[in-house]
Amino acid sequence: MPVLKTLSFCAAPLTACVLALIPSSAYAEPPHRMISVSAQASVKAEPDIAYLTLTARGEGKNSAEANQKAAKIANALRAGLKKAGAAAKDIQSQAYRIYPRYDYDQKQRKSILRHFVAEQTVRLTIRELKSAGAFADIAAESGVSEAGNLVFTLADPEKLQEQALKKAVEKAERKARIIVQTAGAALGEVITVTENARGRPRSVAMYAEAAPAPGARAKTELTPGETEVTAGVHISWAIR
Repeated sequence: MPVLKTLSFCAAPLTACVLALIPSSAYAEPPHRMISVSAQASVKAEPDIAYLTLTARGEGKNSAEANQKAAKIANALRAGLKKAGAAAKDIQSQAYRIYPRYDYDQKQRKSILRHFVAEQTVRLTIRELKSAGAFADIAAESGVSEAGNLVFTLADPEKLQEQALKKAVEKAERKARIIVQTAGAALGEVITVTENARGRPRSVAMYAEAAPAPGARAKTELTPGETEVTAGVHISWAIR
């Protein structure tokens, strides 16, 4: 039978008081005997998608001329990528800029317009990873000024994240049981569970250039390596 505690509530002025009986279980405190453990686990898998950023740049005496040069390169890039198998939806315009470039004249102590620069940046989604190197070659042949931010990753990282999370929880429980049992006690019920901040899937692209046959042009080869997903948890248990 639960122990009852009596509380009184009085309104001012002291004209009335209310008595209330509240079970002591309402004031239950977290167990004093508890253990908290943190654990982290990782799962690796082969990437199934990649992203590459490409920038076409043109320079001219005015903005129109610079824009025409950049557009010519960007159009050749898009045509070449599509011909190589890239879908139109996977060639996404990401940035467009036109800006002047100045030189500082020390004698005149002022900035003098040198030329205008136009840039078109696209983000290419690569679904067939074996084509990554071929797409890079097409970009270079099209006259692209900059290629970078190559990322090999997972189209759906959630499944791998769940696997890593499950492993982290199991690892935390094993650690807690070893500690508690070694101390001569037993692990009780879970009190709190906190998932640590998630990390993005990490992948390091490996670059290689295939040795060309005599008289043939070298072809770029990009290999994805492995993608790693990490999960972490912090769990508290009662100790029996």
